[in-house]
Amino acid sequence: MSVPRETVFISHATPADNAFVRWLGARLTGHGYRVWADIFELHGGTPFWQEIERIIRHEAYVVIAVLSRTSVDCKRRRQNPSVRQPSRSVAPE
Repeated sequence: MSVPRETVFISHATPADNAFVRWLGARLTGHGYRVWADIFELHGGTPFWQEIERIIRHEAYVVIAVLSRTSVDCKRRRQNPSVRQPSRSVAPE
C-alpha cells in the first residue's frame, strides 16, 4: 500500500533565495498545502541527499524549482571558471 503524495517540494539553489522560499512556503501552507523545503526541514548533521530523495520519490506530488538571477549566475560561474569570482577563505581568529 503506497502513501498518498501530499507534499509540495520547493527546491532552490542558493541562500540568497531563502527569503522567497520562506514567503512561498508560508503562502502555500496558508492555503492548506503541506510544504517541504530544506530551510524548513533540515538541521545540522541531517543526511540531506537521502532525505531529499525520499521526499521526492515517496511524498511529493509536485516540485517547484525556484530560479532567481542569483542562482542562475551562480550556476554559470560553476560551469565557466573564467567568470568565477575570486574565492576567499574565512578562518576563525
